[in-house]
Amino acid sequence: MKSEEIKLIIREGEGLTVEFKEKYTSKIDRDIVAMANSRGGFILLGVSDDGKLTGEKLTNQMKAEICSLARNCDPHISITKITQTGDVVAIEVPEGPEKPYSCSSGYFRRLDGITQKMTQKEVRGIFRDTTDRLFESLPCRDIRPGNISIGKIRNFLKETGTSFRIIKTNLEPFLSSVGVFDDRVEVENPGGLPSGLSPLDFGKISMRRNLLIADLFHRMGKVERIGSGIKRMRDLMLAAGLKEPGFEMTSFFRAVFYRNSEYALKLTGEKKVGETTQETTQETTQETTQKTTQKTTQKIIQLIMETPYITRKELSDLIGITDNGIKYHLTNMQRKGLLRRVGPDKGGHWEVVK
Repeated sequence: MKSEEIKLIIREGEGLTVEFKEKYTSKIDRDIVAMANSRGGFILLGVSDDGKLTGEKLTNQMKAEICSLARNCDPHISITKITQTGDVVAIEVPEGPEKPYSCSSGYFRRLDGITQKMTQKEVRGIFRDTTDRLFESLPCRDIRPGNISIGKIRNFLKETGTSFRIIKTNLEPFLSSVGVFDDRVEVENPGGLPSGLSPLDFGKISMRRNLLIADLFHRMGKVERIGSGIKRMRDLMLAAGLKEPGFEMTSFFRAVFYRNSEYALKLTGEKKVGETTQETTQETTQETTQKTTQKTTQKIIQLIMETPYITRKELSDLIGITDNGIKYHLTNMQRKGLLRRVGPDKGGHWEVVK
């Protein structure tokens, strides 16, 4: 590994695929199995947790011990890249194809840049996920859009009676698109709920399905681990005057987000059967949305006129919607020129524009 790569990894800090160690110890086998059970990654010896260089020297004995520890894991792990770059020893651990892996201390995994011991339920979940995978569900990592026959896709669409014209420029969006309809957007993925999460716990407990994406957003400070995301989705939709999103959990997981009829697709030409009813429903939804938004706007204006230094949290408590909902309305009112902020976020106040 080159010096520039080492510096970049250290600068980015520990994460799902990176672990820092000041010195080599035999307990490194825990980190090796944790990375093999996750996405693989690098263990850097000679670097403290805060990214400072402490230095470590790679010897033939150390290299032999690391390889021996990996081979003694169950199943055994093959480590072929152990290198010295400056004062840092880099150990590259591949993602394991035979998960879960264990060492003499048990089963381990990576979470938020930390090696954690796995519970029996988590171990059983990995066994179940790996043994139940069918051949057709395995990813083909080297596939590219250019490898896919447009002619065969056209023949398939013709056989299924689907009136969609496929050309080279819209092939990739077609293969990866979500369902966008006139009144809703549907996002659907195979797999149902994560293993160990019951429908009663949905929206209350956080269980990460994609550890790599979760790790990236955790580094950016944009995710938490208390499982509040589903509730915030519901609150934001209601605060915007829209219908609460729906979630279906079978062998697939489907999320349905209902659209504001103001942004619905414009229909042209001769009306089909059922379109009149659809338009009536959209008009009713739009009218309800506008009334709800106007009512909330009037409450906010009244409260700000009475108490210009009122906080967003106080508005949330008094009106009865979430903090994010208040933020949405305040931003919308500023954009429309109804409000302006005087002074800084802390210590400033709101002013109603007359």
